[in-house]
Amino acid sequence: MADHRKSLLLVIAVFALAACAPVYQTPYGLAHGPGTWERAQSCPADGEPCACYRARSPKPCPGGTPCPDTLFRTDIDNDACSKDALQLERAYYPSLVKGTAYGQGDAALPLLGVTLSGGGARSASTSIGFLSGLDHKGILAQVDLISSVSGGSYASYWFYSHLYNAEKANKPNEPNERGVLRDATRIEDRYAELFRDDRRFQLQVSQNSRLASKSQGPVTSRLEMAGELLSWLPMIPLHWLTAGLFDRKDNLNPLTHYYHAGLERAYGLYPEGNPPPVFRNESGLRLLDTELAFIPRFEANDPSFEEIQAVHRAQGQAPVSIPPFWIINATAVYGGKAKMFREASWGGFSHDLRDTIYEFTPLHYGSPRLGYCDYKLDPSAGEAYRGCKAVDPSYLKYGRIVGASGAAVDGVNPTVNVLLDVLNAAIGRYVDNPRVDDSVRLTHQWLPFPLYGFHRSIHDEAAPRIYLTDGGHAENLGLYALIKRKVKNIVVLDAEQEHRSSDGHFEAGFAALQELRCRLYAEHGLHLMIEKDGTDLFDYKRKTEGDRSSDPTPCNTTFARSEMQFPVQGRAFPYLQGWICLSGTPTCDDDPNRLNIFYVKLAIDQETAKFGSEDPGTWDAQCLPGDRYRCGVRKYFHKYQKIFPHDGTQDIFYSEEQYKAYRDLGFDLAKCIKFAGGKLARDPTYPGCGDSRP
Repeated sequence: MADHRKSLLLVIAVFALAACAPVYQTPYGLAHGPGTWERAQSCPADGEPCACYRARSPKPCPGGTPCPDTLFRTDIDNDACSKDALQLERAYYPSLVKGTAYGQGDAALPLLGVTLSGGGARSASTSIGFLSGLDHKGILAQVDLISSVSGGSYASYWFYSHLYNAEKANKPNEPNERGVLRDATRIEDRYAELFRDDRRFQLQVSQNSRLASKSQGPVTSRLEMAGELLSWLPMIPLHWLTAGLFDRKDNLNPLTHYYHAGLERAYGLYPEGNPPPVFRNESGLRLLDTELAFIPRFEANDPSFEEIQAVHRAQGQAPVSIPPFWIINATAVYGGKAKMFREASWGGFSHDLRDTIYEFTPLHYGSPRLGYCDYKLDPSAGEAYRGCKAVDPSYLKYGRIVGASGAAVDGVNPTVNVLLDVLNAAIGRYVDNPRVDDSVRLTHQWLPFPLYGFHRSIHDEAAPRIYLTDGGHAENLGLYALIKRKVKNIVVLDAEQEHRSSDGHFEAGFAALQELRCRLYAEHGLHLMIEKDGTDLFDYKRKTEGDRSSDPTPCNTTFARSEMQFPVQGRAFPYLQGWICLSGTPTCDDDPNRLNIFYVKLAIDQETAKFGSEDPGTWDAQCLPGDRYRCGVRKYFHKYQKIFPHDGTQDIFYSEEQYKAYRDLGFDLAKCIKFAGGKLARDPTYPGCGDSRP
């Protein structure tokens, strides 16, 4: 009988604590689910911004008649949670600063943007070469924004971290290297040092592209990985304690540390000398704030986002040297009513772009759904960052965020998430929610089970921490960020992995492009049009589902790769033109409503690549300056014709030869682009860039 009384008292105590939960948890009263897009009205009492919701079902028009679909779809960038923040960015877009933008005044649009897609080390290597090619053609110096995802963010990290570290002195009174990387009097040559083939910056990344280990040998790196796996096993029960008894939301997976260290070593270390014997920003293992010198140093001492912001703002004072504004895209996984099922649609998870994409820029971080916050809570920012709180800056290190943006092992899937949680195998990253006080966060972390279930346990806007994972789980091209900012001309590098079609040929499925096309239409009523040989690439009339034939972009329509008729090997011609009309119509004239897209697919023309002798000893003689592909590309293609240029994303053990092959292919793709008269086009007059199709 006494045992029953104790159990009854425990149940009463739990329910009493649940009833008192509002005392220490501000009730947001938010609805959940993909069908609840209406902006919530039950905001916190202290006047913090509401979360951004929109209604999917049309509201009645005046007179009680249903409104057309187009009336309930919102503007691409006009929600209150992002409008003011995005307006602040305009002071850092080079074309707006220099007065070369499209249009005038508040109606001016940033002139040129570049997106670097996801795709692991394959995309990173290709993207570095692609940026080099754009610089070679004088285009990079005109770019306003670079938006990156996952592997593309590795390349962005390499590019920008070297620019920032060049600005910083290593020792007192030591001159920085600003003039080495950026010549203020000759802007078109400012990045040349980064891209020189046999100099320190290229040697560093090419010789350190085995991302999962400190060792770079093909055998030793795998032996080291075996040791890393052994260190992971004993952390599983500790994870069960911190994530079970307490809901601390800490990432205790040691493989995440090794992965981030690999990214920092390959893309973040700032080399000095040729070849690089030492690194300006290296950092070894520390114990009790003491560096253990006897442990080899291979991690980068990354700048914080606050430091990056300060450098970027200083560069903005000298318009001739201002670099492109950058955006790193991750996926915010939240909305589920249970921690282990946070990706379940029945629990409230929404795949909508506004709800999942989480951005980091030099000025701020956040999303339309969660709002944007400044890194250092600048009081002069005014209403744009209203309601933000200070957070631990150690979570906002450059390399860590890039690692979260590239956490492809994670998945936005309830089953996958449960397995990752149980096995302590997630490699994403929790970041402090900047709209929640530290006191609330600390309370949640130390409430034991089951009490923490009654305190901020739902993964919503009020959660103490936000889980970030691979940006490709939301949108793998990085294109949405530039559409939202209404960039007039956009170069898209799509380096995501493609596979063989059912008939055995290596062909593109355009998965990321199809998904984005669907989401833009469903959420905003916008038509993403891509043209192939004068017709729409997807040609949805070929496959319809009942009366959906009248819908130009049905989200549930899929195509076999062979139906797309776009080889990534063979007689590949990887340049497609496209557009988006902000007016919501499928087509429009060349006016402010039209955003122009120049789409580049990772592909190789195997007939052109095969040209020349197959004897490696004669390659240098056969590869002439006017050839379509560099020698390294052709050599690698001959050795790996069955997979190149689509090595699997899971391959994070790039040799120097492999890195250079993808880098040079990226250069060869970019060298055939021109930007003249405010328009992007293929440049058939450049040596090796003629149309090779039959």
